Amino acid sequence: MASRAGPRLAGSAPTRRSSTCSRHAGGAPAAGNAAFELELTDGAPGAPAFIFAGVPAATPYPMVNGGAIVIDFARPHLILGPYAIALDGTAQAPLPVPAAVSGVTIALQWAFRHPANGAVLVSRGLRASL
Repeated sequence: MASRAGPRLAGSAPTRRSSTCSRHAGGAPAAGNAAFELELTDGAPGAPAFIFAGVPAATPYPMVNGGAIVIDFARPHLILGPYAIALDGTAQAPLPVPAAVSGVTIALQWAFRHPANGAVLVSRGLRASL
């Protein structure tokens, strides 16, 4: 398996594997799925993490510290958290999806501050058509 490049801080080499935003227990993000959870992997242990949710950004995505921002922050969006990043670099967030959002497309992305230097790092995004 090839290694993945990590979040990059301006002018630096990767610090760790890329953080990812993925489905977790509870299945796919779908309208009416009350059991949906979002998971962060390869986060900074001990740091608080936040989930950003909103309208997907147009490409090319804006970049911050080597990570692509997949949410259009000029449009309405939500910031959820904080969620604790465990010692193994993971965090989970229960995000029940109401049935009323059927037909909506949303982008989800984790963000956290690097504990050593305070740089904001973002996970890979997750785009979901509900």
